[in-house]
Amino acid sequence: MPQLPNETETEYLDRLCAMSEDAVEEELNEVDVDVWSKERKRRKDEKKEAERRAKEVKEEAVWKAKEEEAARKAKEEEKKKKKKEKAERAAKGAKPASKASVSGSGGKVTGKAKATRKALDIDEDEDEEEEAPAEKKRSGTRANDAQGSRFLAPTRIHHMAVQRPARGVATPKSIASGKLWRPTENA
Repeated sequence: MPQLPNETETEYLDRLCAMSEDAVEEELNEVDVDVWSKERKRRKDEKKEAERRAKEVKEEAVWKAKEEEAARKAKEEEKKKKKKEKAERAAKGAKPASKASVSGSGGKVTGKAKATRKALDIDEDEDEEEEAPAEKKRSGTRANDAQGSRFLAPTRIHHMAVQRPARGVATPKSIASGKLWRPTENA
């Protein structure tokens, strides 16, 4: 028998003392069973809560992965679309909007065009991949080559080689290094 609400602790203990030993043992067992059942229920609830949290985390991870996959696919589709538009413009002979402007002197890229290209932040590796097949197809005279060079990335345009003196010509640097014989007054 549990303690009654209006009963003090002393009265409860006196009542337990008046009971027989077997009745007291039975009373204490009832209390133990009650405590253990509460503990068992608490553990069960904690386990359910942990499972629910784990399920939420898993669902969130799956959702995030799906969202990232969708974003990646959308990005790839956008790339393919741009590539297709670029190929269509090149086929029509129109100047691509994202390319740098080319001056009339032999297809050299101007400094302003380089700055524009840098500002547009165009990936040069992609440009080279896209333009390699177009370069193979293109053939003809030098004039055609200069005309077509505006569709090439600035990295693909051949700039003039640095002017150097002919081999064996004495320059201040070669004379100082002792590689060339310097004519003397006696010779």
